[in-house]
Amino acid sequence: MLPDGTRAETLKDIHEYAVEFFTDILGKIRGQFFPDLPEFLSSMPLPICTPMHILALSEPVTADIIKASLDRMPSSKTHGPDGFTAEFLKASWSVLGTELTNNVISFFNYPFMPAALNSTSLVLIQKRDEELQRIKEKFDLSPGILPIRYLGLPLCTRKLSIGDCDPLLAQIRKNLNSWSHRHLSLAGRYTLLTSVISGIVGFWTPTFMLPKKVIKWVNTLSNAFFWHGTSESARGAKVKWTDITFPKQEGGLGNGDDTFFWWDPWTPFGPLIHYLGQDGPSLLGIPLFSTVRELTSNEGWSLPHPRSEKQISLHAFVTTIQLSHLSDKPIWLIGDKVQKSFSSRKAWSEIRECREIVSLYSQGVAQGEDP
Repeated sequence: MLPDGTRAETLKDIHEYAVEFFTDILGKIRGQFFPDLPEFLSSMPLPICTPMHILALSEPVTADIIKASLDRMPSSKTHGPDGFTAEFLKASWSVLGTELTNNVISFFNYPFMPAALNSTSLVLIQKRDEELQRIKEKFDLSPGILPIRYLGLPLCTRKLSIGDCDPLLAQIRKNLNSWSHRHLSLAGRYTLLTSVISGIVGFWTPTFMLPKKVIKWVNTLSNAFFWHGTSESARGAKVKWTDITFPKQEGGLGNGDDTFFWWDPWTPFGPLIHYLGQDGPSLLGIPLFSTVRELTSNEGWSLPHPRSEKQISLHAFVTTIQLSHLSDKPIWLIGDKVQKSFSSRKAWSEIRECREIVSLYSQGVAQGEDP
């Protein structure tokens, strides 16, 4: 399609349009001399060359230098506006070598400037303070430096640092602190964490890869709020979770359909994701959200051969367990005794620091008498 809207029907029209197209891209060289070129270049703030550099630049460009320069160019180098790559020029040197050499030598021998000078040179435009102030006042804009925030997200040209994630942590703390004054149940806290906090983090993660330390801080804040209702609490859970859910019906742990292999504390080692580390799923070849049932068959357990001491301990334990046909059922294990229901008194008695019985106890305090 020609610029006037008509279609090129003949081969001649196509050739003429191709010549016109590349002429507009490369610029029409009129052969106009620029006798003031040395004075023009000397007026520009260029680095001063040493006499040795001047002598090297003054040497004439020969056909051998041009051919050697072409041979050193990568064959897959990006082609120019004419569409010819270095590989094409090397392969067709016997045909185009003389023409290419004459054009390059002509460029160095004759001081004319092509019409497309402004398209191929770096133009330095001075930024004046008064012009910047005028633009700010006219368009009501405020200058900024990277990283700046756009739609609540930082804009930067590098990987996010921990400092760049301060707005994310501040927003999470603000939400958690606003909920701390409410009397929320564990279910209510869990709902807020999975909906609001997960939504805030999910708004960042499609755009950036958060640092591991930031993710750890988010999990720490969420964990403190879930258990204690405040993000500032550093206390842990009152009962050891590695022991409270240890099913033992019919010598096993149920059928394993509802027990996650990596996340549930179905072994005395606690959650295996913590015991074997974050690399455990890839080292054992077991998917992250596999259930215990998926790792068993009619012949027994389907686990890979152990390659570490912890994996050997895990193998030694699971070989003593037999799955049953019953559903999984978590129970409370406080001390060495299985509890029918949770008792805060027994849990506190298990974790508290015991002291010696005072002598007053045997002298009547136990019978309700005053000492």
